[in-house]
Amino acid sequence: MRTMNNSIRHIAILVMIALTIIIGYQAYWLMGLYSTMNRKLHSDIQEAMRKADYEEIDTRIKKLRRQKDYKTTTFMLYYKKNKGWSEARKSLSLGSERIDEQEPMPTGGLEEALRTRNGVDSIGLFIQRALHSAVDGVSEVNVREYDRCLTRELAKIGITSPHQLLYIYRRKTDLNNPVRQDTIMTIGKPVQGSHETFNYSLEIVLPISYRLILPTTSTIVLRQMAGILFTSITIMLLLLFVFLYLIHVIREEKSLDEMKSDFTNNITHELKTPIAVAYAANDALLNFHIVQDPVKTEKYLKIEQDQLNKLSGLVEEILSMSMERRKTLKINKEDIELRALVEDLCAEQKLKANKPVNIMIDIPDGLTLYTDGTHLRHILSNLLDNAIKYSGPKADITLMARKTADGTNISVSDHGIGLTEREQRYIFDKFYRVPHGDRQDVKGYGLGLYFVKTMMERLGGTVTVKSAPGKGSTFNLHFDG
Repeated sequence: MRTMNNSIRHIAILVMIALTIIIGYQAYWLMGLYSTMNRKLHSDIQEAMRKADYEEIDTRIKKLRRQKDYKTTTFMLYYKKNKGWSEARKSLSLGSERIDEQEPMPTGGLEEALRTRNGVDSIGLFIQRALHSAVDGVSEVNVREYDRCLTRELAKIGITSPHQLLYIYRRKTDLNNPVRQDTIMTIGKPVQGSHETFNYSLEIVLPISYRLILPTTSTIVLRQMAGILFTSITIMLLLLFVFLYLIHVIREEKSLDEMKSDFTNNITHELKTPIAVAYAANDALLNFHIVQDPVKTEKYLKIEQDQLNKLSGLVEEILSMSMERRKTLKINKEDIELRALVEDLCAEQKLKANKPVNIMIDIPDGLTLYTDGTHLRHILSNLLDNAIKYSGPKADITLMARKTADGTNISVSDHGIGLTEREQRYIFDKFYRVPHGDRQDVKGYGLGLYFVKTMMERLGGTVTVKSAPGKGSTFNLHFDG
């Protein structure tokens, strides 16, 4: 038994370690996924700001084209072998202007720049800022149009929460405070609570940039991860349930093994006792010439008969528990006169009881039940035997039967020690015995009530119990029809 307890403990520890590792790895993976998606969302926000800027430039260019005095603008990008892509020039009707403070292009030739995604993006960004250098000189930036475009682009990536947009100008002042930021325009109300800031620079001709203030993006990322989180949590809960159920089953198997051991010990004793008593009585008849005394002969024969009947009952219950026996068990139903059967049973119980027994029979005359009489007798015998065993020094029992609209009810009530709610849940389980502390007079092997439940199911009925500690128990048998 100690080896089994250790095995169960080791299995439980291994299960908990495995569960901890799985949950820990899943949490680590989810955190990594959250971090990746959060970085991607930040990148998408920056890209939305760039796209909105391009759309705002495009809107201004289209507006310029509709003007009567529109003049063509030409852009030229230069590549110098020593400096790479580092200069841009525009030609306007107003003349030529050298642009020195532009975003540098990636070093290397055009073919090298086009080989990588970053190189292509850099060329595109350089061209877009070169557009600024031309368009900003003839048309003022439309911050409200930029905000409308930005709102549309943010909605495409799932961000619909209110935001605030700042249009910022940076200028040099003095040596002590070399850079000063002035907010030229603000669109939107200040964002309440936790927020994040994103910047997009337009510093080509003028030191100007956009600043976007958004509520924290964590809720957006979590909303995007909702399906994955739900699936992961469901899997984790399912694994937890399976592991806990596994531990529960192992504990149940352990309890069943313990009850089987107790059953083996108890049934061995229960079988040996009637065999020993019957053997002693028969030995007396054979070796001590008791046959010559009719009174003693009848006494010893009666002892043998009682012990053999007891042994037969034990064997019958054990055989009834086997699956094969239950599959081939024959049910011979007939009309049983309940009062006669119960009176005969009560007389037997009073004779074999080792304490005063008072059984009140409350059954109408002529009440019959269509069932198997032999099995009904064993069922009621088990219930009466339990009622007597678990009563005090004197057993007061009530056996009642009534015909109802949906069948027949038979109840056996006692005023014994009673059952707790937990004991009532297990009372009909195989091999289960109610703990009775230091009481050594209550013997059994945990099959009686299991036999009652099994046979009631075979007879098409049910058995239930109502009980309370110290107030006794009532077992109710219900037969349909």
